[in-house]
Amino acid sequence: MMSKGINPSVVKYSLASKCIDAANIIATTMMVGRNRIVPEFTFMDPRGAGLWDGKPLASTEAAIWALDAAEAGNEGRDGRPPANDDGTANETLFEQVTRLRQLMSVLETQYSGDSIVLIFPDGTSPALLSCLIAGIPLKNTHA
Repeated sequence: MMSKGINPSVVKYSLASKCIDAANIIATTMMVGRNRIVPEFTFMDPRGAGLWDGKPLASTEAAIWALDAAEAGNEGRDGRPPANDDGTANETLFEQVTRLRQLMSVLETQYSGDSIVLIFPDGTSPALLSCLIAGIPLKNTHA
């Protein structure tokens, strides 16, 4: 990031352990103050995959991507992963978008004028943000 002239004033990260580690590395390397390394408790959570949650990514990723491409629709309102009987969320892309919109609202309110690095625990959230910004139908999130 430094070689590209990116100098964040805030690092916002998910509470996943790999995100915490990445935030600490960025803070140290880029000399971002500890008070500007901020955890996010819910809005950056990965999508709830229901019955597929907790299974190896290699065994579920293709199924989720195919589900989204075939059923999600342009707004991501359909294509819900199979439910689990333990209460694990099984979210559509649209439900994850709702959390991302809430995150953006918080960031705009609390950090207006700051350069913010977001550290997500998965690739779907940044892909969804890219789709929303570019006006790409959400069924194409993984394309």
